[in-house]
Amino acid sequence: GYPNDLYSEDIKIYGDRFELAKKYYSKLRSLGAGDVQAAAMVGSFMQESWLDHDAVSSKGAKGIAQLLGDKYDKYQSWLKKNKKSDTAENQIEWIWDYMATAKDDWHDYYLSLYGKSLKDFDDLSGDSKSKAISDWNKMKDSKYAEYNYDAFRDTFYDLGDVKDAVDMFTWTFERPGDMEANMDNRYAYAESLLNYFRYDK
Repeated sequence: GYPNDLYSEDIKIYGDRFELAKKYYSKLRSLGAGDVQAAAMVGSFMQESWLDHDAVSSKGAKGIAQLLGDKYDKYQSWLKKNKKSDTAENQIEWIWDYMATAKDDWHDYYLSLYGKSLKDFDDLSGDSKSKAISDWNKMKDSKYAEYNYDAFRDTFYDLGDVKDAVDMFTWTFERPGDMEANMDNRYAYAESLLNYFRYDK
């Protein structure tokens, strides 16, 4: 049981999602994630989708991690290649694999917002190209620019502070808009799950 009532109260923020949270935490641990990393990722998924793999956002983001655009396409290709079905556990497994090899090509990432590849950029109309350049200038100075996958791989797996892990996973992989980030929620979900597994012995 818990050493005091703090942790039993803490996990109530998951509501009826707590059994799923434990399941996905255990999945990440089985893939090699540390306790801090697993809790940080599940806490982020909780904010993204309420751990509902059938969730679809107003922008069309799908699944437990709310994948969109190029990431969703890569996930679908991975499912097909590995003859796997689209489940929350498999999306989590793909994310874990993806983080080990992902590269940051900001222009490709940015242009994917327009359904364009880098080679198509020169074919954009003048107005579209101007908007692309303007938005790119905004993005390169945004929160995203502070995080990249090379730094992630050098740091994330050794982090001992769950808030740091939430920050790194959220801004490197999820990349939500500032309005959608709700970082305090992510911290609370992650910390409560970590406390549960550390103290419920």
